[in-house]
Amino acid sequence: MTKQTVFIAAGGTGGHMYPAVALAHQLTEQKKKVVWIGSGSKLEQKVLAPYAWTYKVVRAKPYRGTGIKAKLLLPFHLLLGVATAWRLLRRHKPIYLITTGGYVSVASTIAACLAGVPVFLCEQNARPGLANRYLSRYVRAIFTAYPKVFSETIKQQYLQMGNPLRRQMIEHSMLERSQANQKLRLLILGGSQGAAVFNEQVPKLLSQLRDKDRIAITHIAGPSADKQAITDAYSTSGYVATVHNYVQDMASLYLESDLVLARSGALTLAELMQFSLPALLVPLPNSADNHQYYNALYHHRLGACRLIEQPQLLQPFYLANTLQAFISDSSLSQRMRKAAKSLQKPAAAESIIAHCDALI
Repeated sequence: MTKQTVFIAAGGTGGHMYPAVALAHQLTEQKKKVVWIGSGSKLEQKVLAPYAWTYKVVRAKPYRGTGIKAKLLLPFHLLLGVATAWRLLRRHKPIYLITTGGYVSVASTIAACLAGVPVFLCEQNARPGLANRYLSRYVRAIFTAYPKVFSETIKQQYLQMGNPLRRQMIEHSMLERSQANQKLRLLILGGSQGAAVFNEQVPKLLSQLRDKDRIAITHIAGPSADKQAITDAYSTSGYVATVHNYVQDMASLYLESDLVLARSGALTLAELMQFSLPALLVPLPNSADNHQYYNALYHHRLGACRLIEQPQLLQPFYLANTLQAFISDSSLSQRMRKAAKSLQKPAAAESIIAHCDALI
């Protein structure tokens, strides 16, 4: 019996890629063939290298942040992308296409509509991206991680399912958390590329903390950061911090942490909730449509994190006083853990695929 084929269109950033990886794993477990449509970026090749899924490249170019010439050429690139995607759809005959966003999703979705292939859209953030806003009117159903993401004028079926996480993350989150040795273990995350403001300012801001001996710091600085300079800055402020450029096994690190200082990308938030980790979230100020702010705001209102806007973070003694409160009062962390646990969606991937199968 021939395997059913499903197309996944995802690319651009880890926030688009990793939820799609979780969905692809679920499809593979159901004995379906996965064909991944991407833009050919180095990130896509790195993320997909361990897997045996068929990977095809479709031309895709960004709209935001480009000059007039690039915008004028965009229809040409889009036409070529649609033509390539249409040929792939005709050749592989998928039962449906799932997109988690990114510019490659536009050409793939248009081609799927022309070929009569049902399309399902996943939106990871509390505010939809430009591509997903455009595509939302042409898909069979929309799956979101947050409520009221799209306009009420959208007529398509709209289901809040949560962000799909990789099976490894979910399985690790069920392991017993290692116990702290009388210290608050602070994990600092700047996202996949790091956060310059964390790298440059946090070591200095933490010099203002009263009980320095009550905190242990692990800092993920990003692949291009000067690890030694950050380590030295912590030393100057009175800490022996562990600084990494990149950590492959984030799941184990989550189990060894008590509090996280991080940006508020959707994938980071889904992982923090799955590990019931209290968090201080500093949204990226220039994120598209300010989506990181709205991601953090949703969790903040439910008590699962504390939202700190970047100018607030940089105020003298603000971060030090906030951490001092967590050191002195363990009930702050306990309440956040309870709220985070209530927001876990470990079955998001299974639920999304089950609904796709039922709606074709």
